[in-house]
Amino acid sequence: MLFDRYLQHADTDYVITDNKAGTHQATNMLAKNGYKKIAFITFANPQVQMRDRLQGYLDAIKQNNLEHFVAEVLFSRNDQDITKPILDFLNQHKQLDAVVFGTNHVGACGLKAIQQLGLKVPDDLAVISFDDYDVFQLHSPLLRLSRSPFNKLLIRLSIYC
Repeated sequence: MLFDRYLQHADTDYVITDNKAGTHQATNMLAKNGYKKIAFITFANPQVQMRDRLQGYLDAIKQNNLEHFVAEVLFSRNDQDITKPILDFLNQHKQLDAVVFGTNHVGACGLKAIQQLGLKVPDDLAVISFDDYDVFQLHSPLLRLSRSPFNKLLIRLSIYC
């Protein structure tokens, strides 16, 4: 059994969150609240859950007749290697009014980039991050999160397995 991902060509059981719906709902909520220049920043990653998150964003952008802004950064254990391309992307797209981060790690590095630019959340830039991260608790105001219900999934798995 796979947890938090599935392999498209493997006949196996899996338990996942609906990644596509999560980013679709987050992006759609921003659009419905008047944000028109919404970016999606995530890791460059071929895993199906990451592709689903990107597709959810793209579907919501299309549904709301908005322009898409996507940045895919390479994973690194060094946060600066993640923060720098996010900083560059935000500098190149100063018209953005909202960002959806595709992972908690990218979201934390994105907050560093936003801080380095002197931008204020949510006054200058609205932020939503997929998944929770303890460091987000330190941010004021608190960030909107699209949480994966892993604890509930684990409890259900332990009951049914």
